Amino acid sequence: MSTGRVLWLHCGAFKTGSSRIQTHAWEQRDVLLDAGWLYPRAGLSLDEPEVGVRHTPLVYRWRDRPAWEALVDDLVAEVVASPASRVLLSSEAWSRPGAEDSLTALLTRLRDAGAVQEVRAVVYLRNRLSYARSLHRELVRRRAHVRDLDDFVAGEQRLLDPVAALRALHAALDAVGGSLEVRSYEQAPDTAADLFAHLGLPFDPGPHARTNTGLDACETEALRQLTQVAPETRPAWPGLEAVLAAAAVPVALERTAWSERVSPGRLDLAPDERAELARLTGWDDARLDLLLRTDEPGHRDVTALAGLLRGLVADHVAATHEEVVDTVVRPSPAVSALELDAGDLLAPEVRVSGLLLLAAGVPADGTRLLVVSDEGEQEADTGRASAGFGRRHPDRPEAGAARFAVRRVRWGSGRRLSLVLALASGERHELAELRRRWQPR
Repeated sequence: MSTGRVLWLHCGAFKTGSSRIQTHAWEQRDVLLDAGWLYPRAGLSLDEPEVGVRHTPLVYRWRDRPAWEALVDDLVAEVVASPASRVLLSSEAWSRPGAEDSLTALLTRLRDAGAVQEVRAVVYLRNRLSYARSLHRELVRRRAHVRDLDDFVAGEQRLLDPVAALRALHAALDAVGGSLEVRSYEQAPDTAADLFAHLGLPFDPGPHARTNTGLDACETEALRQLTQVAPETRPAWPGLEAVLAAAAVPVALERTAWSERVSPGRLDLAPDERAELARLTGWDDARLDLLLRTDEPGHRDVTALAGLLRGLVADHVAATHEEVVDTVVRPSPAVSALELDAGDLLAPEVRVSGLLLLAAGVPADGTRLLVVSDEGEQEADTGRASAGFGRRHPDRPEAGAARFAVRRVRWGSGRRLSLVLALASGERHELAELRRRWQPR
């Protein structure tokens, strides 16, 4: 028998105030339940409350189908057992192209189980440039991305495409006879207040106006440089303001004058795409213009500060950390003995050398010793005299010519080197790993 229960989906998008919506729904869960609304516990992610207590596992666990099925079972049971006549689920990940299959399956399960009778969804769209910029800053901050904004936009066209997002949402909702309303982020000064008013619910902003506050362009660029220079020091980053204050030479930086730029045309939609966006949103030209505008006069391109900020970051890291090289030697059935020389491994170009004795029965012919980095691989000069090593292995004549060396090895951006034994058979064995890292002074 039908329950008459309505499911409301809040589908983001990313960087449109979703964290504030989710935090409020979670903190006011009992108040919502008294008003006839359920914000289910099943499927919630509690790992990063600063970015929202949201139903993201219902999206991303789809890759692990048994785990996803178990989550949905729990959700169905919770919804069916609740006296609430309205259910609210929230995840900005549903606005990501590629989430269509999991959303369709979720809605179908809830409908077929009799947990819900009607499905309605809301998604907020943000100006394309503002959205790309804000999402890029978030990924630099929380996921250690290193691309600048222009490269990010070039490589993430589908993620940033509102037409693709709305097509996927409409397809999932159409499968269960649901509906989608598209609202404007720019025309809702507070999306949490806007959504709760739209749902007919009271909204108390409480003491915290925002949950997941963003970075400005200069802070983002400094953090991007830090991730390239010394990523392991990110947790100790004191913020750009503190680094500027501690600089040996005072730096005056008018931070509000700088922003990220995108190459002309990179975020533009073709006329037919704009027409489809109008159909999918139901918006008039004025609202579409607000969404698609990408010109922003008056700001300077923050990448012009890259050199300055990289220098400040490098000085800060050098003052607060020291660089070391960790060496891990790995056992291999193809090797009887391996010894690496100690030396200065912190220069831009280093010499990797030592002594290598192959296991008895492993032919030397056709075997190569390589040093591999993210810049490529270099072959070692092997078979050099090693009299002392030979005296330590008197039963192995080849031990007297076991020294190897590779000169002018560059670490590369990955700051990792591998010593690899390539056998004539085609097998490759990693014999040692050298990794540069920073540790606090």
